[in-house]
Amino acid sequence: MVLYQKQQHGFERIGIGGDRGLSFKDRTYNNRRYLFPLQALDTITDYLLMVDKRYASVSFPLKIWNKQQFEQYESKQNIFYGLYFGMLFFVGFVSLFSAFILKNKSFLLYSIYVVLMALYIFTALGFSFQFLYPASTTFNNYSRVLLIVAIAFATVLFMRDYLLIDQYLPHLTKVFKGFNFLFTVMFVVWLLNIKSSNEYVIWILNTIYILFFLLFLFIYYAAAMQLRRIKAKVLLFFLAYTSMVAGSGLFIGIEYGWMQEEWFPINPVLVGSAMEILILSLGMLFFARDLQTQKINLESKSHNLTHQNQYLLNQYSELEKNNEELQKKNFILKERQQVGHAPTQDTWITLSDNHQINHADIMHIRSDGHYLEFFLIGKDKPNIDRNTIKKLMIELPAHNFARVHRSHIVNIHKIQQLKSTEIILTDGKVIPLSRTYKPSIKALIK
Repeated sequence: MVLYQKQQHGFERIGIGGDRGLSFKDRTYNNRRYLFPLQALDTITDYLLMVDKRYASVSFPLKIWNKQQFEQYESKQNIFYGLYFGMLFFVGFVSLFSAFILKNKSFLLYSIYVVLMALYIFTALGFSFQFLYPASTTFNNYSRVLLIVAIAFATVLFMRDYLLIDQYLPHLTKVFKGFNFLFTVMFVVWLLNIKSSNEYVIWILNTIYILFFLLFLFIYYAAAMQLRRIKAKVLLFFLAYTSMVAGSGLFIGIEYGWMQEEWFPINPVLVGSAMEILILSLGMLFFARDLQTQKINLESKSHNLTHQNQYLLNQYSELEKNNEELQKKNFILKERQQVGHAPTQDTWITLSDNHQINHADIMHIRSDGHYLEFFLIGKDKPNIDRNTIKKLMIELPAHNFARVHRSHIVNIHKIQQLKSTEIILTDGKVIPLSRTYKPSIKALIK
């Protein structure tokens, strides 16, 4: 865009702006808008504005400002835009952080969607050319188209997840995958044929608008199908996307000249997108709350299951102990049956601590000085009593017990094998056999 001022012998160029073949610094006035300084003149002066907008539509208002008033207005606008984009990027960052904390892809998809939306509006208002790539002479001319396609792609992914389409409406999943295939093809073709694509930008934009329209028809249909299943999320979706569609529709009307920009003090896309993001963010907050509640419930159930598991383990341990005791008692009863004893009074021996031991339970007895060690069936450690082996032999029945060594007495019913110098008991223990007592023990066994 070039502004000329009529002079006596022709026209003098007083300002230039644009993004096709020009960097941001090539503009006469470094502002995202097309600004040209005009000198205050006493006479009527003619100006010629040349606009090169080939292969695209053009519609914009012309305004004449007092410099001071414009700077005040621009300052207020920049504060508003700072808050607006700060909100969008804050929502995007919080969603991304929530995705990692909650380990949920819904927040990741929402974060991508919000950031792309913010970048598109940032670019549409001219801020990207001013701050992100001011030295580029080509990228700003087609970046909006690429961002529109990227937003459409992200919208499909986010809506499939938000409305649980893949889970409950698999027949529509194929339709949405088809949309994303078309958007991907358009994105790649545009990148590979930037120069030729610029010639057909109007047709491409119209095609994108038609695809967007069809896409939202299917999204609204999917939302209606899910209304009973996820009522709260669907109602929030209708509020959010109706706001965005309304704002976008008004903006398209302005672009095509069907409406005047002066009718809207604030860009309708900004209002619609702000409403959409605020409402969807509210929905995502509810979703995060539900996820947290589910997490707490799962942790509570897990804790209860862990407690129950520990209780069952303790019960199992007790049962094992009881089973071992029963096996020991069963072994003792079998041993007693083999011996043929009945548990009468004369088959018990009383120790000095009044502890009673059944004769049938004794495997062997070992003398250790003034103490005797009673080794019993099923017990690893012996019972100890203060007594001598001589006194004990008087008390024990001779037909059941025999002295086989100066320090050992054995229960003859527990002898499994008799060797020349040792005796092997039924529990596998080996007892020394003295020559002195060998003949008597052989006689008893016979």
